[in-house]
Amino acid sequence: MCQSGHYRRTSQPSRGSPRLSDRCGLMDERNALADQNDGLQLELGSAHRQLQNTERQLQAAEEQVKKLRQEAATFRSIILEEAGTQKVSDEEVVSSFSKLRQATQKLSRLFPLNDKPSLSDKHQERAEVTEFYNPARWGSLSTKDQGLLIRAKIFEILYDRILVGACFGLDGFEKSMALERPGGGREGKRDPQGTIEPGLQRFERLLKEKNIRKSTIEDWRITTIRCAEKCQVKEETSKATASEILFLFEPLISKQIGPTEVQTLRSAITELCRDAFDLRMTMRMSKEGYACKMVNKKSGQRQSLSSNKYWVDAMAVEGSKNSEASDEIAYTLFGALVKCPDGRDGKVLEKGQVVLIRKQY
Repeated sequence: MCQSGHYRRTSQPSRGSPRLSDRCGLMDERNALADQNDGLQLELGSAHRQLQNTERQLQAAEEQVKKLRQEAATFRSIILEEAGTQKVSDEEVVSSFSKLRQATQKLSRLFPLNDKPSLSDKHQERAEVTEFYNPARWGSLSTKDQGLLIRAKIFEILYDRILVGACFGLDGFEKSMALERPGGGREGKRDPQGTIEPGLQRFERLLKEKNIRKSTIEDWRITTIRCAEKCQVKEETSKATASEILFLFEPLISKQIGPTEVQTLRSAITELCRDAFDLRMTMRMSKEGYACKMVNKKSGQRQSLSSNKYWVDAMAVEGSKNSEASDEIAYTLFGALVKCPDGRDGKVLEKGQVVLIRKQY
């Protein structure tokens, strides 16, 4: 109230307009948020740079690991080569052996069966051919038994010529030298006997006869084969074996068969023999004692199934059905794959297959 007795109206702030102190508070809060945002931006930028640096380090580490792996592979290859040995797994050998068995069965079915095969003069000059097609036996066999006999004979040839052979892959060396130096004088002439391969085979037999340590012979054999591989000589063993198989079964190929079918047969035989040779070389490049095995025919005495049951299975009965099987083995259909490391008792990896004789009542 003023001196005149009237009350003085005090001024009131208008509604909707913030106090000065409130405006100051909001500005301070905004400035604080701006400072906080700037700080977060700095932290984000630092984290981003740190991430990029970590990614570069990771990439460098991955490249280093890759480089070390390549160096390790190189050193491993050098060590294995210096050691003269090649690690081969059971699975690898079993797979190759099974493939060979299936290919043999498939090939045996490609030959046309003929009750009266036509033997030329050159076939009649070979005792093994006339014996195989002996009319007293061949003519009495059913088509099923003829097919089984063909299959067994294919394996027998592979077994004798390749699967138990002391192969080094140098039987084509003289031919290779002649091709490299056609008409090149004495050095360009091929030795028809092929002295290197049989010479190495005789030397390996000599080492065994002299009771040289088994590991020493293995190291020598593997190193020699490795050196032979580096010569890149085309082996001739599979080619010669394929020619022998084709010659034996030529009497079954009638004139009605066209050249396409004949070429299919030739290609299948050649591929089979190459696979057999590759399998044999794989086994000989290992120290694990891989070997093929078949029932041996003793003079005048047949083997029994019961005494060989642990490593062979009966697949058929010659001239009859399985219910009429005897215990006597007629012949080996396909051999077994065994593993005899360090001269110990063998482990059967794949059983052999045999055909039994019909039971006599």
